[in-house]
Formats: sequence, C-alpha cells, structure tokens
Amino acid sequence: MKYYSDLKYQLAEDHFHAITDIRIIPINDIETKFVNLSATGKLVIKAGFAWDGPSGPTRDTKSNMRAALVHDAIYYLIRQEMIPHSSWRYADQEFELICKEDNMNSFRLWYYMIGLNAANGRAALPKNKRKVHEIK
Repeated sequence: MKYYSDLKYQLAEDHFHAITDIRIIPINDIETKFVNLSATGKLVIKAGFAWDGPSGPTRDTKSNMRAALVHDAIYYLIRQEMIPHSSWRYADQEFELICKEDNMNSFRLWYYMIGLNAANGRAALPKNKRKVHEIK
C-alpha cells in the first residue's frame, strides 16, 4: 500500500482561477490529473486535489485558504517541471493578490510575505515532491 501523509484538505469540487501574470502562463496548455493551466491563464484545480493549507505559524481562515490552494497548485506544476522554477516568485505574488481580494489583514499579509520571501521558492524545487510512503 502506498500513501501520502502530509496533507489535510481535499477539494470537493473543481476550483477555477484566472491567472493574470503572463510569467506564470504556459505557451501550451498543461493538463494533469488534478491541475490544468491553459495558455490563456485559466487554472482549473480539480476535485480530489489535496493540499496542506497555508504554511507557517498561522490559522487556516477564509482570507488565506483560497490563496494557499492556488499557490500550492502552481507550486505543484513547478515541482513537476511543467512551468519554469523562476515562476515561484509570481506564484507568491498571486498568493498576495488573492489574500488582498479575500480581505486579509495587512499586518498578517505582511508577515506571510516575509515567510514566502525567506523560503525563496525552495518548496517549488522538484526535489521537494511529496514523499510516497509504502507499507509492504
């Protein structure tokens, strides 16, 4: 049996998001089992996609959950080497934009962005793909 142990949320229905930063948008459509990103910037995160919610010492709230979902989906595509690693900066900016749209407190957003900047895109490196555990 093989399983993942690091996630706590799973989408119950597809989530759609329009990416506006052309530095994230691929030349050709990307389709995976759980995340699609079109050449027009349409991001579709499919039902069943699992993610760990917002990282760091924080509470998972209405003002950060959507941002964390989209951010994790973009980082997933980067880890899979479907979009360039340099896109992590723009994924972080997309996170910030969504938090603002969802009325996150400015101080709280400020410290989130400090954390993302300090991480320097390491979570998007291919070596940080989720670990598969196995029981034999």
